[in-house]
This record gives sequence, structure tokens and C-alpha cells, in this order.
Amino acid sequence: MGTKGRAIIESFGIKIPELITLLNKAFADEWLAYYQYWLGAKVAVGMPREAVVAELLQHSNDELRHAGMVADRIIQLGGTPLLEPKEWYDFTNCGYDKPDNPDVRVLLEQNIKGEQCAISVYENIMK
Repeated sequence: MGTKGRAIIESFGIKIPELITLLNKAFADEWLAYYQYWLGAKVAVGMPREAVVAELLQHSNDELRHAGMVADRIIQLGGTPLLEPKEWYDFTNCGYDKPDNPDVRVLLEQNIKGEQCAISVYENIMK
């Protein structure tokens, strides 16, 4: 995004540095969600494990793709995506629910909570 694109965004009263901070927070959320889904797929137990694992792996790939899209936007705005994974915990909106209970129902509940948070995060960015 060039100078003109940033100027258009700023004409709406949006401060680019604040937007980059919000996007970096979403970037952290996407990476943590990716790992949560991916690891949940590895440790999942219970019925219907196979279907849940397939769903978790699909969602983990989606979260990784989302992280890439957010990183691209941050760069387009002239910012830098978070460079250290340890920063994800400092920036996260949604946190990380470790899959310490591998029951498929618990894993799904954790991930639904994360998705609901992500929807709120992006809704707030749009506002």
C-alpha cells in the first residue's frame, strides 16, 4: 500500500500506527490459534476423533493463512509484524487455551471460544 492508500485510510480518521498495533494483536491471535488447533489435532481423544482431527487440521491451516494475510497488511501499511513468538502472549486479544484436556468435546469448546473472540477482534478493527 503506497502513500496514496495510507492517505485514504487516514482520511477516515484512522491512525496508521494504531491500526498496525491492532493488526499485530490479531496476528498474535492467529498464530496462537493455529498452534492451538494443530496441537489439539495431535492430542485429541474420544469419539468422533477422526472427524474432529480433520476439522482441527483444516482450521489450523485457515489460521496460518489468516496470519499470512494479516502480516501482509501490516507490511503494506509500513509496519512490521511481530518478530518474536514470545511477543504473541503480550499482544494477544484472545489468549491461548492449552489442550491439556484432550477430550474432543473440550477441544472443540476451547476452539469455539477462540473463534468467537476472533470475530469480536476483527469487528472492533472494522469499527
